[in-house]
Amino acid sequence: MGRLAVDGDLTTILDATTSAASSLMGTECASIARLDDTRTALRVVAYSGVSERPEVFGTGTRSAPGLALSSGTVVICSDARTESRFDTTTMRSRGLLSTVCVPFDSTPRPGVLAVHSAAPREYTDRDVTFLRTATDILVAAIRRIELENELRYRSLHDPLTGLANRALAYRRIDEAVARAADSETTVAVLLADLDDCKTVNDSLGHVSGDAALITLARKLERTVAVGDTVARLGGDEFLVVCDHVVDEADARSRAVRVSTALATVDPQSDQPIPFSARIGIAVAGDDVPSAQEMVRRADLAMYRAKGTAPGTTDVYDVRDRYEADRVFRLAADLRRSLVDGELRLVYQPIVDLVTGAVVAAEALARWDHPTLGSVSPREFVAVAERTGVVGHLGLWALQTACTDAVRWPEDVSVRVNVSAHQLNDPDFVQSVRRTLDATGLPATRLGLEITETVWVKENARVATTLEALHAMGVSFALDDLGTGHSSIAYLDRYPIFDCLEIDGSYVNALPGARPHAIVAAIVLLGTAFGVDVVGEGIETAEQAEAYRACGGRLAQGFHLARPMPAAAIEQLLREGVRSPR
Repeated sequence: MGRLAVDGDLTTILDATTSAASSLMGTECASIARLDDTRTALRVVAYSGVSERPEVFGTGTRSAPGLALSSGTVVICSDARTESRFDTTTMRSRGLLSTVCVPFDSTPRPGVLAVHSAAPREYTDRDVTFLRTATDILVAAIRRIELENELRYRSLHDPLTGLANRALAYRRIDEAVARAADSETTVAVLLADLDDCKTVNDSLGHVSGDAALITLARKLERTVAVGDTVARLGGDEFLVVCDHVVDEADARSRAVRVSTALATVDPQSDQPIPFSARIGIAVAGDDVPSAQEMVRRADLAMYRAKGTAPGTTDVYDVRDRYEADRVFRLAADLRRSLVDGELRLVYQPIVDLVTGAVVAAEALARWDHPTLGSVSPREFVAVAERTGVVGHLGLWALQTACTDAVRWPEDVSVRVNVSAHQLNDPDFVQSVRRTLDATGLPATRLGLEITETVWVKENARVATTLEALHAMGVSFALDDLGTGHSSIAYLDRYPIFDCLEIDGSYVNALPGARPHAIVAAIVLLGTAFGVDVVGEGIETAEQAEAYRACGGRLAQGFHLARPMPAAAIEQLLREGVRSPR
């Protein structure tokens, strides 16, 4: 028994205990009973003996084991025919006349080890000591097994919600895929990424945020089909392993149910607001993918869904893998290029249409990849944002632009695009200050263009960063006005913007009555806020004239000047050319 207590399973240990107790003490039977979940009966969990196995013992005085458990003491009955402390009816009906019952504490289900004999018998202290020793070993084994079960449970479940964790989810996927191979169904994995979960935590507090996640977990468990597994991969990512899926349409239908459940609010619950989520769907095909591959595919589909409206679901397409491979390669090459000097900046002038003077130049990054050729800024900036390189890219552009601009005339400023990642970086203000000190460029000649207005969240850190930089003398331009749903709101929320840049799509539509009205209204808006307005994307003389007719003065576009290398714009400004055209 000693060895079994260390490494045996519970069933084996229980059977070995009753067998040893009955054989070593020479009794007809031995049993172990534990209090059931209703706490109204002692259910027999192990039995050795010649008579029929009982299923339960009554609690309290309804049986000898019941009395032992309720009193917490050893009960010895030498002859049931003269016993008055407990009901002996069941005991005598089984042909048993004597017993020893030893209670043991194994929270939350205590129990009793009992031996019964068919004849009256006097049990000695040695007999009782033996049974006590057996129960001590039994309790140690139960505690060891319960601890192992608890550790196993914790290793496979999310500590906050109690849902399956990544390890258990992967196991369930592999099991489901194996089952699907023997049936006419398939397996789908739904990866849901909650939108704005951080905002919920910031507004409600983490305690309320955690409570909302627990409520969502229970809701998802009620929503999915019987046999499906809901898992939390961490943070605000939930995974659903769908078994017995008919086809892709079935998988999409299940994803819609999940999305609907997340958006449904119970006013009485700990989820006070609706949630939306982008959901990526991966359906197992003929290639029998591994669990890791299924989750990877769902993640790729979910990332594609992130580029669309909240609540969108998308199914993995093989093209996602090629895109992911390209992103991975470009991210690695981009990190290297920042060191090797493959990246360069070009500068596109901003011109005063009245005087023809160049008043500023926007720094634009270019990447000449050694094997892929020229990589579009739209692509490599997106890669930088997705892979965490955008901060390094932004700092490189800032340092390079300031180094070049310090050689320009004092009345010409440089404008550098800044990402939301940089604005949320607590060290960004110091990075700008260090760059200006190192290059000698006055802060008043540096303008930062905020192009990703959709990313900029209203929070204390962003506000503090903007105010600190503005106090240094750095100016701000709100780029692509008209493309972000909250762009105008930023003018009121952050009264530190010095310039509005009208998105080129509006300027390109000139001339025309409707585009004229829109552009003229934006120019008037800038005047009302007391800020400069720059019209982007002017490609023809007709557009330039139409823009001036709208009241526009500052402009940028290929008709005025194309982006040019640092040396070219330095020469242009040094020669005093007032207008590239």
